[in-house]
Amino acid sequence: MISKIIQCRQDKPFYTLQQIANSFGVSKQYVHKVLKGNNIPTLRSKRLKNVRYCFICRELSKKNVHDGSCHFQYYNLKVNCAFCHVPFYRRRSEIIQKHREGYKKIYCSRDCYHKARSSTL
Repeated sequence: MISKIIQCRQDKPFYTLQQIANSFGVSKQYVHKVLKGNNIPTLRSKRLKNVRYCFICRELSKKNVHDGSCHFQYYNLKVNCAFCHVPFYRRRSEIIQKHREGYKKIYCSRDCYHKARSSTL
C-alpha cells in the first residue's frame, strides 16, 4: 500500500493529498505521513498558467506561433489557383474573409478570375 501511494504521487504530481487518499480509501493524514516518512514532497505541483504550444511545431511558446518560419507557415497558406492550378501563397486572413463573403474558389489574379467567369458563361 505504501509503495502504491508513493508511486501515485510520482505519477500524478498535480493530485492533492485528498485525491490520493480517496483513490486508496485511506485518510489524507495517512497519505501525508507516508510521504513525509519517505522524504517525498507533500505539496502538489502547480499547473503552469498561460502555457501555449506553437500551432506549427508543437513546442512551448509564449505566442501562438514562433517568429520566423512557423509564423510564415501559419499566416501564409499555400493554395492552388482554381483556374490555372498554379500554387501560390495567400494570407490566412484574406482566405477567411473571402470564405465568409461566400466565395468558394481562390484565384491567383484578377486575370484568372475573369477568364474563369467568361469560360463558364
